[in-house]
This record gives sequence, C-alpha cells and structure tokens, in this order.
Amino acid sequence: MAALIGNLMISNIATSISPTTSTGISNGSSQILPGLVTATATLGSGNYTYQWNQSGTAITFTNATNTGTNCTYASLSVAGSTTIYCTVTDSWTGNQSVSGNCVITWPVQSVTQNVVISGTVTYNGAAQSYTLTGTPATPAPSGTPASFTAAGTYVYPTNITSITAGSGYTLGSVSGSFVINRLTITAMSFTLNGVAFTSNQTGTAGTTYTIAVSSVTPSGATYSPTSVAYSTAGAYSLSSSGTVNYTGTFTSPTLTINAAPTPIVVTLPPTIAAGNVTPQTITVTSVTGGSGVYSSAVWSRTAFTGTGTPGSISGTITSATANRGSTTIISTTYQLLVTDNLGATGSGSITIIWNIA
Repeated sequence: MAALIGNLMISNIATSISPTTSTGISNGSSQILPGLVTATATLGSGNYTYQWNQSGTAITFTNATNTGTNCTYASLSVAGSTTIYCTVTDSWTGNQSVSGNCVITWPVQSVTQNVVISGTVTYNGAAQSYTLTGTPATPAPSGTPASFTAAGTYVYPTNITSITAGSGYTLGSVSGSFVINRLTITAMSFTLNGVAFTSNQTGTAGTTYTIAVSSVTPSGATYSPTSVAYSTAGAYSLSSSGTVNYTGTFTSPTLTINAAPTPIVVTLPPTIAAGNVTPQTITVTSVTGGSGVYSSAVWSRTAFTGTGTPGSISGTITSATANRGSTTIISTTYQLLVTDNLGATGSGSITIIWNIA
C-alpha cells in the first residue's frame, strides 16, 4: 500500500534480516561469529529507526535499543535457542514493519574438569573427609561417599563411588587418593605368667611360661599376637604389632629357659675291708651329671655298728680320710653329698668294715 504526501508517493516498508540462522557457543566460551545481525529496510521514505527484540532463551544485546541496522549479541553460559527480530519504523510516515527472524542456537559444548583427590590424615575413630579440587577450579566438583573412617587408601572408583564435575562441565581425568595413615601405638606392657614382665627373666625347661600383652596405649588399639607360651629350653620374647587401624611394634623383655639338669650321680666303692687299720682313705670312683660344675662336696657319717664312739671323716669331691674311732666299732657308713652350681644334688654311700675276724 502506498501513501501520497504532496507530490511524493511513499510505499510501505519492505524489510529483511541477515543472517537468518546462526550458531553460538555456550559455557562462557567466545562466541562463534557472526555475532552480528543486520536488518535491511527498503521502500518507504528511506529514513528509519530500528528496535531489536528477542524471544526464547534470554541473551544480552550490546545495542538492544540501537537505532542502527546492526545488532550484536554476547555468548551464553547455558544451552538453548534465541530468535532475534527487528521492528523498523519509517520516521516520516510512522509506518512500521517487522523483519524476519534470525534464529541462534546455543549447543552444549563439552568442557572438561579434571579432578584431583587429596588429603592425608591419621585414624581417630571418626569419619574424615577428603578434598576434591578441579581444573577449572570453579564450580568445584563433588563426590560420594564424602568421608571414611577406617585406615586405608581411598581412590576413585574403587572407594569413592562417584565424582560429579562442577555445573556446566563434564568429568575429565581423576587422579590422586585420600589416605588415612594408621594410628601409632605409643606404649605396650607385658606379663610373665600373670606377673608384670619388665626385665629379663630365667626359667627351667618343663614348666610352661606365658608372655602376654597386659595393656596398650591408646586403649582399645588392636594388636597381634596377644600372647605366646613356651616350655622348652631357649631364649624367648613376645613381639606384638598394631593391626587394622593401628601400627607400631613392641617387644617384651627376654625369657631364658634353661634345660633341666641331669641328675648328679656319685659312685663310691661299696665297701672297704679295713681290718684294724685306721685311718682309711676313700677314693671316689666318679661324680657325673648335673651341670658339670660342682660347688660343694660334703662327707658325713650316716650309720655305724658296734659300741663306742665312731671316728670322724673329712675330704673332697675326689677322696676322703675316715677314722675308726673306738675299737669296738665294727663298721661305719659314710655319705658324699655333691651340689652343682644350679642347686642340683646327688649322693653316694660307702661302708668301711673295721673288724675282720
């Protein structure tokens, strides 16, 4: 339709827009050109104003009210679609015409966030949390489960079952681990057959000796072994170490179990026919057994026959001298008692017959 003003015929405005489609990029990256939309007007008076509009996903115009033919737009941080159009007004006649559309799409772009798991703490019986850091750093990533109690090394995906990148990102590489170091046992006490065991002890083979842990610091710490038992000759101790959530090793004093000594055997001639000869020398046939180290040899009279007073005896581990005493003494029995350095004893006897018919 045309209008007549004076001698000038003015027609309705014809408009177009360029481009009619465009593609942007989301997630805050630089826009893909063209980021410029141009409206073209023909016919009419040739004097126009331009009002830019949009529908759909909101975007930012850098010159939304610009009266010029060009409109620029910024990139988005979300995906979507936007339609831009322009209302053209003939500034002489007031006639208006709406342009066609420029449809801009904002596809989701893959932007990765690489995640590092970190944190090193000591077991304390309570749940403790790891740290996740991402590149880019924000928004921060998150993971589940978020905390652990027992000592150990926790990694993705074995223990940390899922990790989610910050909003707007996809998950890239995951590295690192969260470590709860085991708590160190600081003290451990021991008993030997139920009695405090604080210094080295000795025992004798054949008796059972039990070394056990009696207390531990911190209280409640787990450890193994808890006790050991020995009865044969040798040198022994209990070495116990923290288990599960605890570490540290402690060793008890040493228990030395000595072999049981063999019996001491003293061999003497069974009798001596002395007649009336006095004194008599007794020669020890042998002394064996025990530790082999003899600390004492004691001669004593154990019996006699006849009347009167028997004589004395004295000697060493190898021989002795015996006196008859009264001539009415017919026989005298003597004993040699030998003791070794471990306290074992053994004895032998001999009878001297003094009066031979």
